[in-house]
Amino acid sequence: MELAFNRLLALLFVVNFVFVTPFPAHATPEEAHGRKFDHVFIIILENQNAADVLKDPYMEALARRGAFFTNYHGIGHPSYPNYLALTGGSTFGAANNSQRELNVSSIADLLEAKGFGWAQFAEDYPGSAAKCFTGDYAGRYGRKHAPFLSYTPITAGARCLNHVANASNVPHPLPNYSLFVPNMDNDGHDTSIAYSSNWLKGFLEPLLARPDLGQTLVVVTYDESKTGNSPIYTVFLGSMIQAGKTDDTAYDHYSLLRTIENNFDVGTLGREDGKAAPILSIWK
Repeated sequence: MELAFNRLLALLFVVNFVFVTPFPAHATPEEAHGRKFDHVFIIILENQNAADVLKDPYMEALARRGAFFTNYHGIGHPSYPNYLALTGGSTFGAANNSQRELNVSSIADLLEAKGFGWAQFAEDYPGSAAKCFTGDYAGRYGRKHAPFLSYTPITAGARCLNHVANASNVPHPLPNYSLFVPNMDNDGHDTSIAYSSNWLKGFLEPLLARPDLGQTLVVVTYDESKTGNSPIYTVFLGSMIQAGKTDDTAYDHYSLLRTIENNFDVGTLGREDGKAAPILSIWK
């Protein structure tokens, strides 16, 4: 019974991916390959110390299934600077959640310049293929967790319409780079570790079971710790990863950004990402 139910979940997940509004055809070029992975899918949860997250049975088991980083840290507090760091290689002086209009480059520019597709998916995002939404909040959606809407080279034109979407529009196949931000219930911001863990299990397991996932690196991380500069839970999953590997090297969101830049050979943004070393220890 449980096996049949799991197969049904996987089938529903695939159907959801197929019958959606597609992104432009150039978003997933057949010839676009990376050194270790061809696609990266990043899921960001909210505001917890790794030690507390690891008390959850599913999160602890997930850490053992992939490569787990025991000394991975956010950049600071609160949420917003961490999202900017992960996508722009800098906090750009942001020290709170007040939204900024930044006329600067991001990882999206580096990827596009080399022909790689990218997308930001946000649960409950109220924008559409016809209208970009740049308001701060809408229901359980918060722009502070959707960093690509801070970069005016994206929001000023059609790039926002083509690359930023509600999570229900996750395409099949995936772009080379996907940043997935759950709503503020499912990411644990306004709920709990147990709540977000239950959501993650229901979302992630069908994704990992997809037969066409191929060379996709799936990253589950948190934006920041709950207290001080405590480590945050971060795990890499995929066929290219040494399953069960742990790494106690000091890493942060700049390290993850540099790893993606290095994998796709797109150069750096020349900010803090340029000073960070890519993660090299966990690949097969």
